[in-house]
Amino acid sequence: MPTSASTPMTPAQRGAAVRPNGTATMRLRDLRPGDVKLARGGEESVVLTIEHLGRGEYVWTSRVVRPSVEAGSYHAALYWEFPFTLREHGHTVFDVAADRHVDPASLPPSPYPDERGIPTLFNVGDVVRHGHVEWTREPQGWFNHVRTRFTEPTGDAAITRLFRDPSFLRLGIPEYVPALPPGTYELTADSPDVIHLSKDTAHLCAWSGRVDGVWRDRHLATAFRLDVNRIHVPVCDEHAPLLTAD
Repeated sequence: MPTSASTPMTPAQRGAAVRPNGTATMRLRDLRPGDVKLARGGEESVVLTIEHLGRGEYVWTSRVVRPSVEAGSYHAALYWEFPFTLREHGHTVFDVAADRHVDPASLPPSPYPDERGIPTLFNVGDVVRHGHVEWTREPQGWFNHVRTRFTEPTGDAAITRLFRDPSFLRLGIPEYVPALPPGTYELTADSPDVIHLSKDTAHLCAWSGRVDGVWRDRHLATAFRLDVNRIHVPVCDEHAPLLTAD
């Protein structure tokens, strides 16, 4: 968008009716990137993008630059550092600052995780910490400590969203803790068939959760043992015989 002084950029310059307090009411369809939307409690947000979807619907993003005083300390500062995306009808009306324009490019960048640090492939034993929730990758999928054994596991795609979706990032930046690399468990000429684990190791038994249609309580493995395919599998002492069962 041109930024010369002659280009009408503020709502007032585009013909909006200005109230004595310097505000104006505009329809969503008439908003432009850089407009400052006003809300209750003194909240101010800058329109970042707006796109017409057809049939009078628009999708638009905004970034809060001044949280509402009513929000108090309920949300951490990180909550406001990511954009909000909404889909609404073009006739929806908003209050805006009539004589203000904020270049979206002038806002501090949102603290998205480095793409190079976002895993593209997950392994059993991986851990992702998101806020107060810790997700663990099990053979059946992802589980966290607040889920019960009757809850279906979560897939890899849902966990990947934690690293990219602003609605999740505003609640906390995920921390990825990979499991020990597969090479750690490969047999050598001198290595034992059983690799015992210490009590503080967070590997879950392969028979935790749902396996072959049967639910079991999630519990820790005590060792990596060889299965019929000569692959090391985390398993507890109770379920170790199932590794070689027909």
